[in-house]
Amino acid sequence: AAIYAKPRDAKTGDEIAWVLATIRRQGSIDLSKKVAFRLTLNAKKLFEQRFAWLPPSPHRAFLQEMFQYMIDRKL
Repeated sequence: AAIYAKPRDAKTGDEIAWVLATIRRQGSIDLSKKVAFRLTLNAKKLFEQRFAWLPPSPHRAFLQEMFQYMIDRKL
């Protein structure tokens, strides 16, 4: 726990490796990816429902492309 109280530049490589291993062992990274994916799908769905009245435009296309990028990207 003392690791978290240290400034970023004061942490050793071993301490950082321990934190990362703990996060992976607990499944936090996988859970975060699943939550982010679900939130993005929900945001896309809401955008399509609530802004269906907007005419096609470069701005609308950009937002739709960003949703799709977030869904398709590989982490």
